[in-house]
Amino acid sequence: MDMITENKVVPKLRFKEFKDSWFIDKFSKYIKLYRGSSPRPISKYRTKNNGVNWIKIGDTKKSTNYEISSVEEQITFEGSLKSRKVEVGELILANSMSFGKTYKLNISGCIYDGWFVLREYQDDFYINFLHQLLNSNYMQKQYIRFSTGGVVQNISSEIVYSTKICKPNLYEQQKIASFLSAIDEKLQQLTKKKELLEDYKKGIMQKIFSQEIRFKDDSGNNYPDWQEKKLGQIGKTFNGLTGKTKKDFGNGKPFIQYMQIFSSAKIDKSKFGFVNLKENEKQNKVRYGDVFFTTSSETPLEIGYASVLTEEIEELYLNSFCFGFRANSLSELYPDFASYLFRSQSLRKQIVKLAQGSTRYNMSKVQLLKILVKLPSLKEQKKIADFLTLIDNKIENTLFQLEKTKEFKKGLLQQMFV
Repeated sequence: MDMITENKVVPKLRFKEFKDSWFIDKFSKYIKLYRGSSPRPISKYRTKNNGVNWIKIGDTKKSTNYEISSVEEQITFEGSLKSRKVEVGELILANSMSFGKTYKLNISGCIYDGWFVLREYQDDFYINFLHQLLNSNYMQKQYIRFSTGGVVQNISSEIVYSTKICKPNLYEQQKIASFLSAIDEKLQQLTKKKELLEDYKKGIMQKIFSQEIRFKDDSGNNYPDWQEKKLGQIGKTFNGLTGKTKKDFGNGKPFIQYMQIFSSAKIDKSKFGFVNLKENEKQNKVRYGDVFFTTSSETPLEIGYASVLTEEIEELYLNSFCFGFRANSLSELYPDFASYLFRSQSLRKQIVKLAQGSTRYNMSKVQLLKILVKLPSLKEQKKIADFLTLIDNKIENTLFQLEKTKEFKKGLLQQMFV
């Protein structure tokens, strides 16, 4: 806010037809909180069919624009009688984990004690405006300021009640909420578009690598049949850095980090780590076209994620917790095609079977080289890679628009409410 006087504030950014100051007072004056509750023991009341929605913090993972439209669990009608019921359109505030965020309900159900439901508003409070206000930095900063220790995992009703809420007249509330809702709708559209593109890519990859879909050359002729080979027939493995201690890292030559491999099918060169190497020190350098694998994971499904170096880097190394695979010839395994091949569902299923362990899982390089892969001709590999890259570009462009829109809204909220 630009100007703050006792019980009144003036925002930095507002619609030009409004001049009056906003009233400001404690949360407790405007709204009441009611904590959720759980039937005990909860396991007794869980059900899979014909139950009542059981709204948990975990359900926010699928939410967009701080709205909850679906749940993962239900409880029986008997259990619902022992819990706090909530209705469509109500606001619930997280007091743990999803710290201090407020969600609008598009479903009815019951809430446990990780939530507060907001009720008994003053008559001239517009709920959609309140929803936007409560998720602004203006409110989040207050939660932290009023909490002991500065950083907290839970907030009490006393903390929420001690925060201050600013309230313009009802017409300005409605106009602000309508404007921000239009931005939220754009965010929902971009989120949906991204999800649809990702689903399409997943489906089309399954059809390509099962050969349900085949490409033709520029003359309309079929490419040669795919050839089945063991990985060990088309390349060899190599190790990452050896003999390094913690003090060797932070400066020096670039190296590929574990998360660069795990998180993306292609190596992002902006995220290299750095390691000091002695003159003439013998370490394996990586090359354009090399494939890198994670060898250890907490679950079998995360074992052996692969990423490919699809750019020429003059001098680059690999971390010691992963290993590399180098094709005998790039005319046999095209790098961009490899980035899709090793993330395909059919190949991932084979790799997951190699996981060994109980609390921590590892993968054998020897066993990996025994895996069978089906490879199209080089020309078809390039055509497949070009096609899938176009889809990736659309996904990345949509993600860019999504992030820019989020930043735009964040900037608006900072000026409207801070």
